[in-house]
Amino acid sequence: MPDNFNFPFVLSVMGALVASFVVANLYVWPRLRALPRVDALRILSSLHAFRFEGMNFMVVGFVSPALNAAVASQIAWGDFVAAVLALFSIATLTRRWAFAIPLVWILNLWGTADLLNAYYKGVTQVAGPGLFGAGIYIAALYVPLLLTAHALAFMLLLKSSDIAVQKKEFDGAQGFAARVQPSTGENLPRTIRLAP
Repeated sequence: MPDNFNFPFVLSVMGALVASFVVANLYVWPRLRALPRVDALRILSSLHAFRFEGMNFMVVGFVSPALNAAVASQIAWGDFVAAVLALFSIATLTRRWAFAIPLVWILNLWGTADLLNAYYKGVTQVAGPGLFGAGIYIAALYVPLLLTAHALAFMLLLKSSDIAVQKKEFDGAQGFAARVQPSTGENLPRTIRLAP
């Protein structure tokens, strides 16, 4: 274990991660999977649009002046790129452009790698979590929520079919069944002819 290992901080991050997954499983995932995939991905991408908040890691006062500037810069700019990707993903999903899903893949691959890299840098290159100052809440609360959103997005991206397509097919089948089976007997033929 590194000399700067802080068990209470790690416990708070792990607790927030577990809580995020539990809440997502109980309340968020059932609602998201009922939506068309594009709409569900747009909702999840919206959470990442707030990652501009990570730029505060370069603001002295928000973080300690003793925080390694290279680490702070890498965390900040990684979040900046993720936020920009999120905004582009929201726009392309809204307009249903052909490259929307590939862009969402890029957002989620980049975003997940960035968050895991930030945790790695924090554990290996920061003397203690207190150097994050107010940014400690980003790492302890917001990042577990973002990782959970990435996990849900990957689940949606890996789906082989879209719920909207299935729903249209189901609605179409119901409409066909309603046309084939009249609701009253008045439209039924009076005689039935059997083929020889």
